[in-house]
Amino acid sequence: MASGTSLAFIFFWLGAIGLYFLLRHLEFERFISVFGSLIFMLAPYNMSLVINGHDTKIQAIMYAPWIFWALLRVLKNQSWLDVCLLTLFAGLQIRTSHYQVVFYTAILSIIFVFSDLIRVARENRKMPWRRLLLLSVAAAGALLIATRPLLLAANYAGDSVRGREVVRMNDQSMTTGAEKGVSKSFVKNWSFEPVELLSLVVARATGGNSNEYYGKARSIGFRQDVIPGYWGHSPYNGSYYYMGTFVFLLVFVAFFWIKRYPLLWQLGAGLVLMLIWSLGTFTGPIYDLSYQFIPFFSNFRTPTTSMSMVYLLAAIIAAYGLRSISFFRNVEIKKLLKLLGIVAGVAVLLFIIGNSISFINPNQKLQPNVVDMLIEARRSMYFDDLFWFVVSILIFAVFVWLYVKNKISLRVSIVGLLVFTAIDLLVVSSRYDDKAISWKEFNRSYLDDSQTTLFLKNDASNFRVLAMGNQNFGLPAHVQTIGGGYDMQMNKSMYELTNNSLYQKLDGNTQINWNVLDFLNVKYVVSDRVLENDRLNQQLADPAKGIYTYRYKFNKERGFFVDGFQIIKDDVAG
Repeated sequence: MASGTSLAFIFFWLGAIGLYFLLRHLEFERFISVFGSLIFMLAPYNMSLVINGHDTKIQAIMYAPWIFWALLRVLKNQSWLDVCLLTLFAGLQIRTSHYQVVFYTAILSIIFVFSDLIRVARENRKMPWRRLLLLSVAAAGALLIATRPLLLAANYAGDSVRGREVVRMNDQSMTTGAEKGVSKSFVKNWSFEPVELLSLVVARATGGNSNEYYGKARSIGFRQDVIPGYWGHSPYNGSYYYMGTFVFLLVFVAFFWIKRYPLLWQLGAGLVLMLIWSLGTFTGPIYDLSYQFIPFFSNFRTPTTSMSMVYLLAAIIAAYGLRSISFFRNVEIKKLLKLLGIVAGVAVLLFIIGNSISFINPNQKLQPNVVDMLIEARRSMYFDDLFWFVVSILIFAVFVWLYVKNKISLRVSIVGLLVFTAIDLLVVSSRYDDKAISWKEFNRSYLDDSQTTLFLKNDASNFRVLAMGNQNFGLPAHVQTIGGGYDMQMNKSMYELTNNSLYQKLDGNTQINWNVLDFLNVKYVVSDRVLENDRLNQQLADPAKGIYTYRYKFNKERGFFVDGFQIIKDDVAG
C-alpha cells in the first residue's frame, strides 16, 4: 500500500463526516457523534477493502451515511433542499457501479421509509402523499444522475460473470436447471458459516486471514511467521470481520433501552437482516426466498458484502448505547449488573465453544504434522483474542462504574472508551500482512520495467500472453493476458473458456490446451518455471523476477464468439 494521499482514505473521512452529520441530526452530543464516526471509519473490514483494491466498494459504502442523513431529513423536514441532497448522494453512490452496496443501502432506506410512513399514517389516519412525492422525485433524480453507468451496466451484465451464471465443469454440485443469476453452489463458497459470526467479537475465531501473522509460529515448528490461519468455510479470507469488543458491548447496552428510541427498532431490524444475508446459503429457506423474489438479489456473488452495512449500523446503535450509559446512574444500577452478568455469560459461552470446535477445515489438504501445528496456533489465537474480550469487559465495567458512582464525568467516560476502542480496532487492523511502503519503493517494485516487460513492449504486433499459474507477473497494463489477467476473466464466455478448457489433465499431468491458445491469439507464454515443449521457444530468462518468456510457434489470428447459430439441413445430401 503506497504512502501519501489516497483516494480511499479521502472517502474514509467523507464517510466519517457523513456519519457525524447523521448522528448530529439524531440529536447526539458532539462527543458521541465523533465516537460513532471514528469507530465506523476504523472498522478493520474497511481496511481490508483498501488492501484488496476494492475502491468502488469503499466509495459506495462511504456514501451510505450521507444518504441516510439526507433521507431522514426529507422525512422530517419535507424540504426540496433535502430532496436535492438525497438525489445527489444517491446518484453518486449508484455511479460508483458497486450495485451490491447500492442494493443494501436501498433495502435499509426502504426500512426507514416504511417505518416512517406507517407512523405518520397511524398518527394522521391518512396517507402521507407529500412524503411519497418527495421520495419519488429523489429516486428519479438519482437514476437520472447515474443513467449512463446504469445503461452500460445493463448492456454489460449479460456478458459478465458478475451478472449471470457461468459453467464450471469442475463444480460437481452445479445445478443442471437454468438459474436466473449466480448459482447457489458458487454463492455457498463465499457465504459465512454461522460459526464465523464469532469473529465479530473474537477477531481470530476462525483463524483470521488466510495469510495470518503469528509471532509464535517458529517456536512451534513453522518455517516462517505467516501461516494459513483461516480455517473457515470459504476457500480464502482476506478480511477481519471484527466489530470491536467495546462496540459490541455498547450495541448490547442500546437494546436495554430500545423503548426510549423508536429508531432502534429499525436499526436493529436492518442489522439482523444484514447478518442473516451474510450467511448466504446457510440460511436455507430465507436465502432461497430472497433469491427468488427480491429483485437483483440473485446477481450477488459474495453474501459477506452485507457486513459493510453491519459496521455502519453498529456504529449508530453504539452511539445510542453510549448515550444510554447515563441512565445507569442511581435509578438503574440493577440493569448495569444484569448487563454485566449477561456479557460474562457470553464470555463463558465463547470459552466453551473454543474448547469444542476443531480449528480445521476438512477441505484444506495438509500434511498431518502441519495440521497439528495449525490446530495449536489457531487455538492459541482464539484464546488470546478471547482473553482480550474478557479484559475489555472489565475495562468497560470500570469506566461505567466510575461514572455511575460520580467518580468521573460522562465526557471522561466517553473519551476513555473512545481511546480504548480506537486502540482495539487499530491493533486488529495492524495484523494485515500488507504494510505501507514509500512511493519510490512502490514504483521500483511494481511499476518499473523489468526485462520481461521491456521485451513485450518492444513487440508492436497484436497478441495475447498466457500468464501461467493465475498470475500476471507484473506485466504492463497494455499487455492482454489470459489465465492470469482479471479484465478478460470478467467476460462470461472468456471465463468459461479459460476456466474449463485452458488446461487439460492428461495421464496425471496438467498440460496446456493449445487449441485455446490458437483461438485467443496467444503469442507468448510467461512462467515462473522452465517449460519443455516443442511448441515453445524460450525467448528470455529474467533472473531478477524469476520468470521465463516463451514464443508460441503456432499463434493464429484471433477467433471470435458468435451471437447465435442456425442449423440448416440438406435433405439431398442426407
